[in-house]
Amino acid sequence: WQVAQDYSAAASYSWNTTGLATGVWQLDVYVRQAGSTVDKDAYAQPQNYQLGGSPCSSVSFTTSPASPQSVGTVVTINASSTGCTSPTYKYFVMPPGGAWQVAQDYSAAASFSWNTAGLAAGVWQLDVYVRQAGSLADKEAYAQPQNFQLN
Repeated sequence: WQVAQDYSAAASYSWNTTGLATGVWQLDVYVRQAGSTVDKDAYAQPQNYQLGGSPCSSVSFTTSPASPQSVGTVVTINASSTGCTSPTYKYFVMPPGGAWQVAQDYSAAASFSWNTAGLAAGVWQLDVYVRQAGSLADKEAYAQPQNFQLN
């Protein structure tokens, strides 16, 4: 944390962001009674502020090789996005009759190698989320889930 403006009677502050790094910054405010020497009487809950960068507007993906494939095949999921300058991707798989599982959490990797060795045969679902690097959003865009047949 850095002090942007020390205690004063001013109820507002103008933050000059020129030259600062893009990403998520946290902002907070402390308050104390005039003349007090305590660190703070109260404080606001810190808030996140996205500086620079654009949110991602869409994401799509392809698989290589294409469905259907035999159990044991390594399938590469290749994602691409629009709208953001530094996308990060999160990959999901859902087994037949199961629930969504995170296969790889957010990273800058635009591809993910899904190793199907030992997995159940049947129709799996695949999906990808995307968000701008530094964003704390759950997702800014997501692809339409795709079925993938494992034999």
